[in-house]
Amino acid sequence: MTIPCCLYSSVTPPTISKALASHELLATLSFEDVLAFTSRASALKRDIMLPQLQTIPDNVPPDILPPSICEFLQLSTGLTRDTVLACWHAFKEIIWGMPSSDELAAEHERAFREHGQRLGLTSISLYPPHTHCTQSNCFTAQSRAPLKKAESRQVVLHTLHGVIPAWSVHLICRTCNTVYENNFCIAERRRWYYGGVPDYIQVADHHFVDRRVANLWVELHLKGHVSAQACANIYDSALSMREENKLEDAGWQFGFKLKNEHIWDAFIVLALTEDCARRGVILDVPNDAMQVRNERIICEGQPELRHYCDTCMRTYWNDDGSARKVQVVVTDGLSMGRPCCNVFRCRNPLTNNRSRFCWQHVDEGLNKVCAVVDCDMSVSPGSKACTLPAHQDMEHLHDERMRANFQATKCLQKMHAAQPNDAMVAQQLSDALDLEFKDEWYALDPTTQALKLFTINNPSSTGELDSTVIQSQEGCDGKSELGNRKLRAKFGRSRTHNEQIVIRPCGIIVARATMVAAEAISNVLHMVKTTFSLPGAQKPEHIMYDSNCNALREVQSRNDTWFDNVGMCVDAFHFRTKHKEGDEFCQTRCNPAHYPELLNADGSWFFNSSIAEQANVWLGGYHNIVCEMLPDKYDFFLDEMVMHRNRALIKTMENRGQFPWYSPADA
Repeated sequence: MTIPCCLYSSVTPPTISKALASHELLATLSFEDVLAFTSRASALKRDIMLPQLQTIPDNVPPDILPPSICEFLQLSTGLTRDTVLACWHAFKEIIWGMPSSDELAAEHERAFREHGQRLGLTSISLYPPHTHCTQSNCFTAQSRAPLKKAESRQVVLHTLHGVIPAWSVHLICRTCNTVYENNFCIAERRRWYYGGVPDYIQVADHHFVDRRVANLWVELHLKGHVSAQACANIYDSALSMREENKLEDAGWQFGFKLKNEHIWDAFIVLALTEDCARRGVILDVPNDAMQVRNERIICEGQPELRHYCDTCMRTYWNDDGSARKVQVVVTDGLSMGRPCCNVFRCRNPLTNNRSRFCWQHVDEGLNKVCAVVDCDMSVSPGSKACTLPAHQDMEHLHDERMRANFQATKCLQKMHAAQPNDAMVAQQLSDALDLEFKDEWYALDPTTQALKLFTINNPSSTGELDSTVIQSQEGCDGKSELGNRKLRAKFGRSRTHNEQIVIRPCGIIVARATMVAAEAISNVLHMVKTTFSLPGAQKPEHIMYDSNCNALREVQSRNDTWFDNVGMCVDAFHFRTKHKEGDEFCQTRCNPAHYPELLNADGSWFFNSSIAEQANVWLGGYHNIVCEMLPDKYDFFLDEMVMHRNRALIKTMENRGQFPWYSPADA
C-alpha cells in the first residue's frame, strides 16, 4: 500500500478552504476542531461502512453516518449534531483518503529516519520537563529566564512499538551550572529526580526504556518468574522490530540491543521513583537508595502490615454471647538464599558475589588460610589449600567437580531457555547452581585407598533449637594419610540458610527476613515479635508454625510474656503428618483442634494454615534469579516482588467482596 507523504497530501489548501466555506456552521470551527473530527472519523472508516447498503462501494464515502458514529463524534469533539453532520459532508472525501493511524505512524517514523536523523531530528526527542532553572538560590531561577545552553547526544529508546533512535537534550544553567536532563537534574554532584515517575526511564548513558515496557518486565518477574536476561531476549525478538525497521543501517552511534543490566536498572529506577511518588518525596541519587528503602521496610514493616480482611480475621462469638477478634498469621521458611561470608553467622556483606569472605575477614587473613576445616596452615601460592598432599588432592577433586558442574549447568540453562516451564529441568538447574554451596566431605575409600568426595545438602529450613556449633576435634596433624577420618573443606562459597516469611491466611505477606545460618527458633520468634511490635501492627491471637511445639518451649524457658494470650499451635498438615502422637506437650498445647475459634461449625478449618507453604512455592520461583545477588539488591528485589504480589491480591479481594481493610495506625 502506498502511504501518503503527509496527512492531507491529496488535498490542496483551496479545496480545504472551499470545504470550510460550504456551510455557515463551519465558519467558526478552529483548526483543533477540524483536526479532531477528521482524525477520529478516519479511524472509524470500517465502522462507518459496515452498516451501509451493499450497493454502496467501499471506496466512496457514504452520505449518511450511522447514529452511533454521529453520537460519538458529537460527544468526543464537543460539537453539535448539526455541526457534526455538516463536517461530515464537507470533509468526507478528505477523510476517506486519509491513511490509517498505523500507516500514519509508520510514515511518521520513516520520514524522520530518512530525512531527520542527519539533521539531528528524531520522532521523539527527550527534553527535561523544565525550561528554566529551579534552584532556589540561583538568580536565573528567580528571573525565570529560559535555559538556552544545551547539549545533545544520540540515545536509543526502547518502546512497546519497537526500538527508536532518539536525541536526548539536556539544558544547563549558566549561572549555577545545574544540568537538567530528561529524568533528573544534576546539582552539587548529586542526581535529583523530578517528582513522579518518568515516562522514559534512563537505564544507561545512551539507553532509555518506556515506562510501559518496564512495567511489562515487572509483570513478567511477578507472574512468570522471568529473569532479566529472558526479559531482554523476549523484547529483542518480539517487540524491538530491529530487522523490520532496518535499524542496524540507521548509522546510529550505539547498538540497539538490550542488555541484562538495562532490565535491572529499569526495574530499580521504576520501583524507587514509584516509592518516592507514593510518599511525596524526591529521589536523591547517590544516597544508597536501595539500602535506605530496605532499612525503612525493616523499621516500618511492609505496607500491608496492618491489613486484615474477612479471610484472615474472624469475629468469634463465645459461649457467653461476647464477641472477640481472632487474627491468625502463619510463618515458614524456604531453603533459598544469596552468597555470604564463609565465617559462620557473619552478617557482613561481601565485596562481590564471587568472594568467599567479607572485607573484615579478608583483612584478618582468612582467605590465606587453608580451606580444610581446622587446618590453620597458610595456603600455597595460587591455591586455597595448604601444601599438605592430602589437602591438595582435596582441592583437586573439588576443582574437577566444579568444572563438570559448570558444563552441566550450561546445558541445563539452554534446556531451560527452550522449555522454561519444564519443572524437572528447572529443579536440575537449581540443584546444579546450588552444588557449590553444599558442604564437602572427603574420606579414603577403604577398598581402593583413593580419596573420595561427597556432599551433604544444606540443612532444611525447619525450626531448630539453638545449640552451640560442635566442630570436629580432629586437628590437622600434618599426616599424609587420612586413615579412617573424614575431613570437611570449604573451597567454595557459602549461602544464607533460608528465607522466612510471615503471612496471613488470605495470602498477604506481612514480613520477610533472611536467616543467615539456620532457621533457629529464637530468630523466628524474634522476627514475629519485632514485626508485630512495629507502629500500627496488631498482635495476632494465633501464630501457626510447623515447629511451634519447640517454639513454645523456648518461650516458656525464657519467660517471654509477649506471647501471653497468643495461641501457638502447629499448622494442621504438619501436626497430622510430622509430629509424634506420644509427645504430650505438643498434643496438649499445640493441637489446632483444641481451639474452637479456628474451626467452622462442621469441624473444618476456618483459616488456611498451609498458606505459607503455598506462598513459598511462588517465592521459590525466584531462586535462580536472586542466587547471585548481593544483600541490598537481593532484599530490594524480593521486597518489591512481595509488595507487587500483595497489591494484586488486594485487587482480587476487592473484586471478590472480601473487604480488605487496615487497622488504625495508632493501634
